[in-house]
Amino acid sequence: MVKGVKHLSENIRIAPDFKLRVILADDEPVARRLLRRNLCRSAPNVEVVGEASNGYELLSLLESVTADMVLLDIMMPGLNGLEAFKRLGRKAEELKVIIVSAYDRFEFAQEALNLGAFAYLLKPVRPSELKQSIRKCASKIMEERAAVSSRVGLPGSVMDGRAADELQPLVDADESSTRRLLMTAKSIIEQRAHEKLTLSDVAAEVFISPWYLSRLFKHICGINFHDYLTKIRIDRAKALLRDTQMSCMAVGQRVGYDSPSYFSQVFKQITGMSPTEFRQRSCHSPRQI
Repeated sequence: MVKGVKHLSENIRIAPDFKLRVILADDEPVARRLLRRNLCRSAPNVEVVGEASNGYELLSLLESVTADMVLLDIMMPGLNGLEAFKRLGRKAEELKVIIVSAYDRFEFAQEALNLGAFAYLLKPVRPSELKQSIRKCASKIMEERAAVSSRVGLPGSVMDGRAADELQPLVDADESSTRRLLMTAKSIIEQRAHEKLTLSDVAAEVFISPWYLSRLFKHICGINFHDYLTKIRIDRAKALLRDTQMSCMAVGQRVGYDSPSYFSQVFKQITGMSPTEFRQRSCHSPRQI
């Protein structure tokens, strides 16, 4: 065995600092804690980068964090796992989704696999089953990263954050064209902010990778994609609340939020008040809002 390298499976070598970034999506806190504990025990190369208790939270989380895999429950309130899976769009091509469900009905498993699920595990999940699925998933991801690395001429088999840093000079190689590209991306976001828009969607429109576009946003604008999209949506919501008689629910849907509660949560996080409170205050002092 090569020094400094350990085997995760028989056919693939993993660098010691390789991390499989995972999101846990389950409405039961106990279930998430159990999954996290089993992951830590059986797969030390796994890093849990976020948790979600419903489909809406998962979709929002995926706009702000980078993940390789999602452990996804089916029956969750608001937006269930399969519906959230359908809304992943192009992001589903970048993620490995493992369904973890108490439902053994064939229809659920069939739909999940048709959507592209990497595996379908039944609760309670045996640690050995989880470990095996994680290993297979990691092997697949490593194979894909190795293929990407060979195409761009990078050394090693893992195109991780440090490998991405090696591409940083490309960001500054032609500043004018880079800024034009970013302006195009921002224009797309502004035109389609009301849609279920993801970083991957915009990246595909300008023919660059999602991580590269994410770096451009942070490098040039000082803000990430998710925050930029949220700012556009909330600014538009404020204008609609102030200048129209649309209901708060209708306003949220108009600017891109299907869930009224999630819209209210984001609005309050940004403005410090609920949509209703904002409307009431704007009626009395519109110039100060």
